[in-house]
Amino acid sequence: MRLLLLIALALLGFGGPALAAPHRCDEQAKAKIAQLGVAVSQIRKLSFVDVRGDDRARRLQGYEAWVGLEQCQGSVVINMSLQCDVRDAYTRGACKFEGLKSYR
Repeated sequence: MRLLLLIALALLGFGGPALAAPHRCDEQAKAKIAQLGVAVSQIRKLSFVDVRGDDRARRLQGYEAWVGLEQCQGSVVINMSLQCDVRDAYTRGACKFEGLKSYR
């Protein structure tokens, strides 16, 4: 049992720094949030999801940045290309911004 605990602790130690590394599109997502008039310091959580094709190969087509903000319950979702170009953005939940579609 102690051996399993030591292995688990070792894996957590090695995995921690890799999890903390920013995504390659991190700065572009923050720039889009700034365009909406929101200070980057108001970002509660920023996470990325791979967007894959629905064909058999399931090729990577881009990314979605899910941005949780301090000022509202919900997220701003930013659809991005593989080169981190912003394709579009929308909100989920109670977050609302002029010029962005909103979905519950």
